[in-house]
Amino acid sequence: MFRATLSMLCLATLASCGSGPVHYKTTLLLRVCGPGSPENVTAPECTALASNPETVRTKVFTRLEDRAARFQGQSKITAVGDGEIKVQTTLASTDAVDLFTVMGSIAFATAIPGTPDPTNASFVADQRGRFNPQQFDESDLYPSGYHWLIDTRLTAGDVASAVTGTDNSTGQVTVDITFDSKGAAEWTKITNAAYAAYHADTAGPPPTAQIAIFLDNDVLTAPIVTGGGQSNQTEITGNFTAASANTLAVLISEGPLPAEVSVVSVNGQPESPASS
Repeated sequence: MFRATLSMLCLATLASCGSGPVHYKTTLLLRVCGPGSPENVTAPECTALASNPETVRTKVFTRLEDRAARFQGQSKITAVGDGEIKVQTTLASTDAVDLFTVMGSIAFATAIPGTPDPTNASFVADQRGRFNPQQFDESDLYPSGYHWLIDTRLTAGDVASAVTGTDNSTGQVTVDITFDSKGAAEWTKITNAAYAAYHADTAGPPPTAQIAIFLDNDVLTAPIVTGGGQSNQTEITGNFTAASANTLAVLISEGPLPAEVSVVSVNGQPESPASS
């Protein structure tokens, strides 16, 4: 296991970082709660933007600085006209968009009977508006005849840390989450229940033996719990590269953005909401 590399953050108020010029690869122009921002659990913050725009934008600006400070490389973040934020970074454009625009809201869920159906109010309430219809046909993420019940007793605030690591048995890159005492108690409860379901039928474990981990509206992974006695830690695997695992660890550790951010342009080229 190794910790995400800490890095220097070039603040807008500083003339330079380091002894020589920084060669930025990517420049993003971002807008807080702009047209095309995705709908998600923090939408009320965008409603608040109308009455208190500077407070909301300042919170977003600060969170972007926090993320940049945790990532290898250098970034310069500047507030510009018309409520926009400019990010200059040594990251490649795809990595930069992920780091600076993904909401980063994590959630945990247990399986309950009921086909995923966005027109069903109960389904939407159970998943608290978190779903990506493109995942519904992926049986490893949405078991047939089941959907997810978001655990409101286990939130991002219960995560003490998230770091990158390596799975001892497979060598895969992982993201390792550690919970605080409150989160550990709830994690133990739901994983013990899932393990009991697995133990009752190890040959064909039911969906209730699975625990789902969400990032924003997507199910990152929904593994079968094959061991009991879990306490304050869990490991996420998912064909991560070192860079993507590091990004996810930063997103989880720093917490979600306080409001949606949309991409106005990448390196001066207009960016459609769908591509960002």
